[in-house]
Amino acid sequence: MNVGVLGAGSVFGAYLRGLRDVAGLPVLRLASRDPARARAAAQAAGVPRWGGVDDVCADDDVELVVNLTPPQAHAGTTLRLLEAGKHVFVEKPFAPDVVTAQRIIDAATFASRLLGCAPDVFLGPAGQTARAALDAGMIGRPFAATSFVRSSRVETWHPDPAGYFGPLGGPVLDWGPYHVALLVSLLGPVRSVMAAGLRARDEVAVSAPGRTGDVVPVAVDTHVSAVLELPGPCLVTAMYSFDVWETTLPHLEIYGTEGTLRLPDPTRLHGPVEFRARGADAWTALPAVMPGSCGASCGSSGGSGWRRWPASSPPAGRTARTPRWGCTCSRCSPRSASARWTRAAGRSTAPSAGPRRWSRSRSCVSSQDRGAECTSMFTPPVPARRDGSVPSAIPCTWGRE
Repeated sequence: MNVGVLGAGSVFGAYLRGLRDVAGLPVLRLASRDPARARAAAQAAGVPRWGGVDDVCADDDVELVVNLTPPQAHAGTTLRLLEAGKHVFVEKPFAPDVVTAQRIIDAATFASRLLGCAPDVFLGPAGQTARAALDAGMIGRPFAATSFVRSSRVETWHPDPAGYFGPLGGPVLDWGPYHVALLVSLLGPVRSVMAAGLRARDEVAVSAPGRTGDVVPVAVDTHVSAVLELPGPCLVTAMYSFDVWETTLPHLEIYGTEGTLRLPDPTRLHGPVEFRARGADAWTALPAVMPGSCGASCGSSGGSGWRRWPASSPPAGRTARTPRWGCTCSRCSPRSASARWTRAAGRSTAPSAGPRRWSRSRSCVSSQDRGAECTSMFTPPVPARRDGSVPSAIPCTWGRE
């Protein structure tokens, strides 16, 4: 599927690297509301075509457009792209309000186009490892969680931080979507919200390189506290702030009747997911259940299971840092994983319950050819619940989703 990117800002480079890591998604065009900026960025990045919004809409070779425009432009540009017959993936926030969001969804439905929105980081190793732990009943019944966003100090490094403090900016719409998306994926949809917000400053002094001395007005709440009610019932205590710089608060924790999960920064694909059973003396890092961004099934940039291709002769389409299939990390080696999950859970490992797709991921290490449907089965070790029961077994669906 041929891809176009709309938006040549600071996040464009990261998206381009990600797209180029995936076979079958060539980036044909870079567009911007400032065509001159698009041309400069496209030439620097080796993208063959560039232009404005009208150009990407009219380009029949472009099937999917990744919309990286500023938040204030997301809704209008996404509607234009859908009307032009493009599939669209848009950065967050999706829309300024529910009415506009529904209008965009209706437009995609009418045009029979696919529509997606960031963030999707919860699909990475950390989010899926937490999903696996909850599915296995490691913390019992979740009844509460905490979610904290501390300042990214954007005014000290971003070349144009004004948008972070203007309409559709602020911590709730900037960093909040990462936390809420992860919480919803793990615990279910938000049923109700009680919240209050304030602005600790009326203006922000900029100290980013080249902008030192500039002042940005604050037009949005920069410190918000909330309680979110999720199914269960489960109550989430949230504090999202651009004004809190120094703190020892965790990023995100989930509390259950039998223990606690501590998750890493939800803006990152990977990081340690820690578990502590009630009465345990220490936290234990859980083994990752799927490959990390580097491709290693152990979910890290090295360690157990990391096998390098010879630098002089990597296979076609792969680099010297690409691991072989059949990795021996904790996820791919049942005995190793069994021991680690048993130690983490503080109880015996349940016997195999039959074929199972692990943690709702699409990464089946039993299939030697990821380009084909997985016809073999992978049954990872699953810690037994306190009552001795095991999550129901389901077959691998790699290549059929």
